[in-house]
Amino acid sequence: MDNQVSVIIALYNNDNYVEEGGRSCLKQKEVGQVIVIDDGSIDNSVKVVKGIFDLRLELIQTVENMGVGHARNLGLKRVKCEYFTFLDSDDHYLGDRFVAPLKLLINNSELDGSYEAAKNYFQEGYENFRTDVDDVIEIPGIIHSDVLFDYLIRDNMPFFAITSLLLRSSKALNFSFDINFRQTGDIDYIYAIGKKLKLEKAIQYEVKIMRRLHPASITAKGKEEAKDMRLKLLKKWLFKIQKEDFASRHVRWFIYRGICAEFIQLTDNRNIFIKLFLKSALYARYLLLNPVLIRKII
Repeated sequence: MDNQVSVIIALYNNDNYVEEGGRSCLKQKEVGQVIVIDDGSIDNSVKVVKGIFDLRLELIQTVENMGVGHARNLGLKRVKCEYFTFLDSDDHYLGDRFVAPLKLLINNSELDGSYEAAKNYFQEGYENFRTDVDDVIEIPGIIHSDVLFDYLIRDNMPFFAITSLLLRSSKALNFSFDINFRQTGDIDYIYAIGKKLKLEKAIQYEVKIMRRLHPASITAKGKEEAKDMRLKLLKKWLFKIQKEDFASRHVRWFIYRGICAEFIQLTDNRNIFIKLFLKSALYARYLLLNPVLIRKII
């Protein structure tokens, strides 16, 4: 199973962490290619990467910062191996990261990819910076690939990190990141592949993907910005619903989530009667202004 995996690393101003992540990829015997896309860094990130001498490592540089989605899209165009995945530039792998997922995909040719658990940990000195982040990101139990999309779009369900994926290149390279979503682009990408591809969980006896949290990391940023971006993302998918083929239950769930996201923003510090009125008004607006949604619900 040697040299079967391409790892895409989008890099921006992470000279303190990128070497650990890059070397953790190159230690995996299954890795045949590490694609680092420097997205206009102004620190020593490029110098650090150039100091890692390995023929499997490729460095792409952009003139200016275009966002992680744009950087990953550049990486996707350079993938050469049979499988590929993503690693954030401040994260790293433990040993034998790809043994279980590769075994799953090789033994089940009908699957297009796998996902697994990832562990969050705070950089030393920042343990109390954010207290509402789960230690482990994973979907508990086994979810059949045919109903994974149903699970992913249900509100308040545990998710998995994009770095937890291992995807078959022949099936997944035609998917790309929406560059309009810098913070929620991962979720948008996971929704897209979750709807179209067959993905199943790879069982690891020990978590192999380590996600470093620190004040500059996207995961550790404030909740308010995340709420705004999630609402924008839900509106995008509500628009997609009107143009593409979706099951009626998916339409209902996206409408419900869109309404809940707007409701939270509108009802801070308001009494119960105003909240009830606003929620009813939001339902009416979604359905009356979008007759296509009404037809798809029925």
